[in-house]
Amino acid sequence: MRTSISLLKDVDSEALAKVAFQARESSERRNPELTVSIIKDSIDSAAENKDQKAILCKSDKSEDLLGWLSLYTGFARMVFIGEWHPEVVPSDSYGIVARKLIQEAKKATQEVGKERLEVQFNRITTGIRPLLLKFESWYRDAGFLYATEETYMEASISGNWPEIQEYEEINVKPLTEVSNEDLKDPFFDSFLDSKDGLFLSMTKEQQMDAFSFWFSRSRQFIDDATLCVLDGNNVAGFLVVREEDGKPHVGPIG
Repeated sequence: MRTSISLLKDVDSEALAKVAFQARESSERRNPELTVSIIKDSIDSAAENKDQKAILCKSDKSEDLLGWLSLYTGFARMVFIGEWHPEVVPSDSYGIVARKLIQEAKKATQEVGKERLEVQFNRITTGIRPLLLKFESWYRDAGFLYATEETYMEASISGNWPEIQEYEEINVKPLTEVSNEDLKDPFFDSFLDSKDGLFLSMTKEQQMDAFSFWFSRSRQFIDDATLCVLDGNNVAGFLVVREEDGKPHVGPIG
């Protein structure tokens, strides 16, 4: 088998989608509502970003695509592997292909001069945990360290809000009216005092990259929900809300 790396926009997205579909159909991630077309649309959307790359693994003999892995290289110091990647066609060489792609992601991170490589597994349920253990074994074999486990929660918004007690000294205003410079110290106070293993395992420079990304004004906030709480002139709290997959997504909050 051989590997190559390309910009995601230069790769046949339908071929990638077919592999991803097969990978899901044969695992605990199977979703009867998911189609090759839906996956292809998602890949095409991601490919609009010039920092999105793909590592491919093909058969030497047949040129068939055995698996692939997406990389986001847009941070100054960090590279991110796509959620639940690598995507690998079910076969006897499943684990070999997966490990090969992960090792190639490490090599690509070094070649572009970045310091840190992360992967995330989202929406862990009891049913999907056996698959998580398989993915974890591939990454641990490649030298990855476990950083943190997150809980994913959703709320149905009914509109029946509890009455909130107001205090004269506390003022709520849109986060867009507060500078990142004024947010920086409250952000670091909040996260450095947390038990967030992922954030705390970063260097100070990498943490600053994360801050700049989370509070970037070039990425659209849901303005009515992205707020700061001020105690006098000082930021006492913040809440960032952006739209992801058609839903409002909260975070960071501190």
